[in-house]
Amino acid sequence: MPAGRFQAEAHAATIDLSKSKQNERSLKRLHLYRNQSSDNDARKSLRRGSEYHIKEQMITTEEYASSVIEALEKESFLQLPLPNDSPDATDDEGSVPPPPPAENQILQDYNLLRSANLVGVGAEAAEVFDLENNAPEVEETNMPPPPRRVSIQSPDNLSEEVPILQSTADVGDFEFLLGLWCDNAGVTRKEYESLREVLSFLTDLKQLDRLPLKLDTLKRRCRQHLPSLKMRRKAIDLNPSKLPTLNPTEKRGTSQLADSKAFLYFVDPKELFRRMLSGQQFSNKLHFGMAEFVDSPTELWHSFSWGSSIRACSGEYTHYPNGLPIFPSDIVYFKCQEANCACILQQPHLGRVCMIARDMTSKAAIRGEVRLTIQLLVQEARFDQEVQADIARSRIPSLENEWYLAEKNLMKVPTSHVLSQEIDVLFDYNFDGVKEHDTRYQSKIVVRRAVGTTLRTIRMVFPPAGELELATYGRQHFLDNFKPQKCICLPYLNFIDGFGLYRNMYRTLMGIYIILSSMNVRDRSRRSNVFAIALGPHGASFESIIESLVALRELDEGIAMEINGEWKYVCAFAQAYVGDMPQQTENSGFKRFNARRGCGKCIAEQKDLGNLNFDTNRYSRSHYETLARRQVAGQMNKTNAARFFVEWGLKEKQSPLVQISPALDLIQTRPLDPAHSELAGLSRALQRLLFEAILTEAGRQAYAAQLRVFPFPPNWGRLQSPLHHLDSYRMSELARASIITPVLLRCWLQPRFILVEYLSAGEKTFRDIMMKQQLSVVDVIVFCFAMLAKSNCVLLAETMTENERANLLMHVKTGRRCYQLLHEAAARADEVSKAGSRSTRSQSPISQSSLSYRSEASTIDSQHQDSQSPMKKGESKYRSCNRRPNVHAGLHCEFAAIYFTTPNNITTFIGEDKHRGFKQLVTQTNYRGVEKTLLLSEVFQQSLRLILQGAYQYDDPASTALVVQFSKSCPTLMDALLAPEQKLLDESEISILEDSAHRNPSVLVAIRRKEAQSQHLPIFPHKLDVLDNFRVQMQKAYEQDYGFNSAVGLHHEPLHYAKKLAFYDKCLESRSQQDTPCRIENIFLHEMNSEERRLFIRVTPTTVLPIMDAVLQSPILQLSTNSLIVGLPAIQPKKLYIVPIAYDRIRNEELDNWKDTQGDIGRGGEMLLQVDADIDFL
Repeated sequence: MPAGRFQAEAHAATIDLSKSKQNERSLKRLHLYRNQSSDNDARKSLRRGSEYHIKEQMITTEEYASSVIEALEKESFLQLPLPNDSPDATDDEGSVPPPPPAENQILQDYNLLRSANLVGVGAEAAEVFDLENNAPEVEETNMPPPPRRVSIQSPDNLSEEVPILQSTADVGDFEFLLGLWCDNAGVTRKEYESLREVLSFLTDLKQLDRLPLKLDTLKRRCRQHLPSLKMRRKAIDLNPSKLPTLNPTEKRGTSQLADSKAFLYFVDPKELFRRMLSGQQFSNKLHFGMAEFVDSPTELWHSFSWGSSIRACSGEYTHYPNGLPIFPSDIVYFKCQEANCACILQQPHLGRVCMIARDMTSKAAIRGEVRLTIQLLVQEARFDQEVQADIARSRIPSLENEWYLAEKNLMKVPTSHVLSQEIDVLFDYNFDGVKEHDTRYQSKIVVRRAVGTTLRTIRMVFPPAGELELATYGRQHFLDNFKPQKCICLPYLNFIDGFGLYRNMYRTLMGIYIILSSMNVRDRSRRSNVFAIALGPHGASFESIIESLVALRELDEGIAMEINGEWKYVCAFAQAYVGDMPQQTENSGFKRFNARRGCGKCIAEQKDLGNLNFDTNRYSRSHYETLARRQVAGQMNKTNAARFFVEWGLKEKQSPLVQISPALDLIQTRPLDPAHSELAGLSRALQRLLFEAILTEAGRQAYAAQLRVFPFPPNWGRLQSPLHHLDSYRMSELARASIITPVLLRCWLQPRFILVEYLSAGEKTFRDIMMKQQLSVVDVIVFCFAMLAKSNCVLLAETMTENERANLLMHVKTGRRCYQLLHEAAARADEVSKAGSRSTRSQSPISQSSLSYRSEASTIDSQHQDSQSPMKKGESKYRSCNRRPNVHAGLHCEFAAIYFTTPNNITTFIGEDKHRGFKQLVTQTNYRGVEKTLLLSEVFQQSLRLILQGAYQYDDPASTALVVQFSKSCPTLMDALLAPEQKLLDESEISILEDSAHRNPSVLVAIRRKEAQSQHLPIFPHKLDVLDNFRVQMQKAYEQDYGFNSAVGLHHEPLHYAKKLAFYDKCLESRSQQDTPCRIENIFLHEMNSEERRLFIRVTPTTVLPIMDAVLQSPILQLSTNSLIVGLPAIQPKKLYIVPIAYDRIRNEELDNWKDTQGDIGRGGEMLLQVDADIDFL
């Protein structure tokens, strides 16, 4: 065959495919193959060369073959010029080409050429490719075809083809069809892993024939195979005006227009609590017994609500000298612990027991000793002249036997200091402070008034929980039934909230969930530990749903239950009702915030909602005062009663929750939710204000660009662009934005990014702060955002420091005052703008509808937003925001921190997360009877979880053993079903040595050894020089953190590097303030022997400078130039939010003070800001 044909083939491929030098070099190889081979060998060389050309140029064999065929059919053939600059050629006589491809690679090209459409090409083409006789005999391969790219494309087409590889691997029919099914069903990796675990149980293919044909049958048979919690149902009335139209089938079956009923499905509460207590593993996680005094209170059993309750202590009492139990609210004679007090020799003190708890503090004389918190009762003569003057001005003189309750005089004494109980005491809750009663008091001691910050009637004081429990059930009830070892009490938080299943309010369900108060704060936050009791159908009234749950009323008093063959007296009662602001008004029986007096905690009017100095103590609502007002209204006619209810913000009907929880305080057990108040209310408003009234158009664009690259706290999720998605932010996004925004503004904001009108208005509005703090207008704006962020952190953190608890109200008021100042400046700027040309304002890229302060989207979501205060005629919309109910709600947070340990304990985050689970689950249903379907799924999962924790071990051991076996054989499936309570982000295959403070440590995202070596990281520490800093630091870490004798030396095992570490920390108590903030540089493991692997981190420590950032009120750090190595025991679990800040951003006088004492600050590392980001959110 003429050699010119090979040249023509190569030249044609060059013309049709590409004209680059790389192509020329590849095509030259084909020519060299031809010159160095005989005619028989030329064919094989062509195949090898064409395969090499195809592989290198990333084209398909069909494209290559088409070019060759086109060249063969030409009449004249051009000679291929050999490029002189080719690195593959050394001289004109030819050079040795690179080794030909392997035979298994040639076969792939051969098979592809054979499958190409060569009909009509001619004999010459057939001879060139030798399709029939000279096919290479090599083994088959599973190598995928080479990648491909477009060979010829228009210069304007800048796109490139995405390679889609085709494999020749042997795929069985079952594997292929299973892959198709997984792809079509959208099976995730975890679901596929669990499917493989299930298929491993398939030992006989005949088992497939026995599977039911319908999915519903399979599910039903599966659920009926195991014991389950019990469900009940009751037909309730629906409001027809809230229901959609009926479908044609329902219309034909409806005979009466008014026939609107539906079944309310709910879990049997008695069975649920019985199974909880039957499970040994479950009940071991619960706290039973008295409340506790601790150094850093976090749990609900550290709270006043637990310690003031008789029922919460599960029959664990302390006793008088005569052996009778002491109950909260008892009036007792006692001696204090002050050495110089007259009570030692003279008459002892008299007081009311408010709280009983065990002393578990570090200062306890006897750890676990029972101590009583007592409010003093004193007579008028013992008060100072100011209080006596207040009593005289009340025009109702003191009685001879009248004593006053000193609200603020609290004493903690051990039980041994209590002498006896005073029984003949009357608390007159009918006394209104206006007139004397006609009846004469017969009791030995009468209490009608209390003295705290003001003089007020006793019915305005919050009663201890034990007082209401004794009034409802009687003292003898507790003496007879609440006996040690025979009584079990389970207080719980009852979350009630209406939520839209489809992210709108067109189909709302009323969720009623139970969260056990005896679980620790972390266990309570897990979705699996939130138990759904009922899902009220759409259109059902709140009253009809609650009235159906009469079993909760029986449990509130207590009933006898058989638990694992032993009879116990079980009392499961609501410690508090949790919900958003609108729901809490329903739970309390008050009107909403848009009423004249819409606050459920005080009688503030609309005009008072923006007053941060409003006296909430003097004008507070109380349990007995509310009952007294309803009693007064009951004696009026209908018209006057309606006016009376409007005047005092009361609903006409009492809350139906009184029927199932008659012994709860109507006011204090319905706390306001700080999550909605701070995040969905104030934080959202400030984010809108920033984009609408503060930043210019260029500033908004620059802010969004900075936000994309700005460092976030560890493990925080991303934020969507606030330019376009601010109105769709949920509470979790708002929580993150509230912390990040002030830090970003501190590092970035400049005057040129702020509207001129706002700068001018800010100079007048912020004058006092600017003069006091020596700040500019820009700094004050950042300062105001930072103060609200601090308020959010204090209210929504799991733990509170002693300083934060003492100054809680101050932090909240400061944040709200800053919120008001920012809006006042916006109102003034808006007034100036309207008075001017009205044409110079830059418009926000956010739509005006999304910037409205009463957005429809937020209303539809779950009715989370509170009602906006009525705007006065001509009033700026910004100024009206200063009277939002959210602003006023913060004034009541201080008592919530006392009554429930921390405000974070009564947020709605837990219930909202449960809502999210149902919203995800509803997409897997047929959208019919969703209340029943969702609750059935919830019951099955909770039953399965309780079976694993031993709840049915006594009644059904066979089912328990079966489920335990499945949990071991199919761990992925069971994890997906049960949502394990304690699971890290990933599981390490390496066993790491743990300690008491670091459980289940693991490393994530391993770094390969080559990558570590490229970063110049040590691999074998024993090979380092004895004086090498890395080796010395590692030996110190072994000695100081692990207690390992460094003299033994380091073993020859290599270091294993990783990008992340994780561990579980059970301790929530505050850490030492002496811990050094460090930046993690490397994470690695070292193995001393085959069973012991220890975790280390190499860090760069920082120095906390003795200066604070004047704007953020945050510590300033300086990064060290040295590094050190520490072991796992030295690592604290709190993740710090530290961001770099430029030197010119720190005030000059602060740096000057530091330089005067320490020298030039520039000799150290970069400057950092340590920002408080300790906030809890979903």
